[in-house]
Amino acid sequence: MTELLASPWIPATALLLLACAARLLCFSWLAPSAFTALIWCAFVWVSMLATDYPIYASAIWVIVLFVLALQLGAFIGESVVGRRPSKIIRYDAAEASNIAAHSKTLQFSVVFAIVALVGAVYFVFWSFWRFDLPTSPISLLGLGHLWSVQRYEYGELEPWPVRLTIMWVYPAALLGGIASAASKSGRTKLWTLSSFLPALLVGFVVAARAGVLMSLICWFSGYFGVKHWQSNGTYPLFRRRFVLLFGVLGLAAVVLFLLVDVTRQSENGQVSEFTPDLQRLLKYSFGSLAAFSSWFHQYRADRATFGAYTFGGIFDLLGVQHREIGLYGGLVTLPGGEETNIYTALRGLVEDFTLAGAVSLAFVVSFVSGMLLSCPSRRIWTPILFASGYYAFILCSPLTSVFTYNGLVLAWLVAAIILRSHFKLAGGHVLKRLGQPPAATIHLT
Repeated sequence: MTELLASPWIPATALLLLACAARLLCFSWLAPSAFTALIWCAFVWVSMLATDYPIYASAIWVIVLFVLALQLGAFIGESVVGRRPSKIIRYDAAEASNIAAHSKTLQFSVVFAIVALVGAVYFVFWSFWRFDLPTSPISLLGLGHLWSVQRYEYGELEPWPVRLTIMWVYPAALLGGIASAASKSGRTKLWTLSSFLPALLVGFVVAARAGVLMSLICWFSGYFGVKHWQSNGTYPLFRRRFVLLFGVLGLAAVVLFLLVDVTRQSENGQVSEFTPDLQRLLKYSFGSLAAFSSWFHQYRADRATFGAYTFGGIFDLLGVQHREIGLYGGLVTLPGGEETNIYTALRGLVEDFTLAGAVSLAFVVSFVSGMLLSCPSRRIWTPILFASGYYAFILCSPLTSVFTYNGLVLAWLVAAIILRSHFKLAGGHVLKRLGQPPAATIHLT
């Protein structure tokens, strides 16, 4: 009986039941409560099935508690303002949406992508100079190994001119996802993917996957934010096109993993030995659950750091606390010899606010989210912006906090300014077209 209670499959099953219950109550996997449970349930189950790491049940119960707090907060927040009917029509909002992709969102997305691409190209040639290499494809292939050594052994980062330009890839990706969701044109949708070019180039040069992954999270967050708003919370997530896209992204992720491994081992442009290892790939991709489990099993509450890990990039920028590469200075060694410092976002939340504080914060954030996403607003951009931020945090949470990176914080600040300006202008055009007074901004039927 004791062994049964210690099994991590019991809380994993509870997490699955929470996901199914939220889907039945919300009628869409994209609803905040259902989406949170879906992401964490998929991550926990795949991590436990695909790897042979020991997982402590206590860690999974913490995840269940965290997800439950988010779900309860969202449900109560929605009930405060009253759940929106499944077929609400906002004529002016729909009109504003139709012109969104041809206005400022797409334009700024492309501009920011160009700025990031210029920084990425400059970074390539600066790296040739930094390592005294000739300008050639062979030298380009060898940069990944050189930068890996400099980054992880000596803590060297990209120069500030490079960092200040390539960080614009995140606003480009977020606005690109927003523009793609608002557009029906295939050509427009293609332009919204422009942000991935500089992200891939930088990732290839430094032999790192984080930049590409965060760009992808930004893009999907913007896309989901608009789709949730357009459908009034009833958008069917698992369409045939989405499942196909997910399969393509999974294949691309495997290729990216292998390419990064190749570049890390390409000393002087030559690969001494490279053997693809599927088990290593799975452990690398889903090892953060085991890392969090090992850490929490030995965790002893000491003192709260009040955001130093959850908002690591901001604290580092303000000089409050230095952020280590990878956020945490210490590595945990998993069975098999693999080392990682990726512990999911939950470790940062627990260390910053204690376990009780992290659960309370999750409840408050989801409560506000439920109210903002359920209540019709004169400020059309508010639910889109808040929903995209919520989705970004949840998508990133199995790895780390989305607020760890200053570039991601910049993305939402820039998007807030651009969306506010766009919808203010678009709303004016729609009101003139409909011949309605400015006070009637949103219509419900």
